[in-house]
Amino acid sequence: IYIWEHPIPGHTYAFGVDTADGIGKDNTVIEGLKKGGLHGPPKQVVEFASSAMNALDATPFCLAIGAYYTVEDQWGGDPKQPRMAIECKGMGDMTQHRMRILGWSNFHPWVDKQIDDKQIDLTKYRKIGVLTNSWFRAGLIEILVKALRDCELEISSPMFVREMQSL
Repeated sequence: IYIWEHPIPGHTYAFGVDTADGIGKDNTVIEGLKKGGLHGPPKQVVEFASSAMNALDATPFCLAIGAYYTVEDQWGGDPKQPRMAIECKGMGDMTQHRMRILGWSNFHPWVDKQIDDKQIDLTKYRKIGVLTNSWFRAGLIEILVKALRDCELEISSPMFVREMQSL
């Protein structure tokens, strides 16, 4: 676990989680971001990666890292769980399911519609997690490339930088 910035009360954190099979061919990864604002752009604050961990193995790591970054809001109110955006198309739904059983409740709401649909009503979503498909992946890469190119996202991880150089 690489921590570049410890949690700061009053800031909002979110995590992206992509699980692998745990057989050395791909990494299970947890990326943590601090939401941007007047203090600066969004910033990568924590990263975890392991090629020896599968979706079930990832659950306690997601819970521990998420709990560590659960901080009070800017007015000193009750701590709020960071949002977990877990890729569920593979086996990440098992990670998400176990986290739900153990009390985690702040997951990414999946809206199964493209941006150009006339109406998107977030109150009617039926799924949680991220279910990557062709249009979502293309849009995500478009946003990431622009953010990296225009320095709208502060990256702390040299491993992430190396991976993005091959994108």
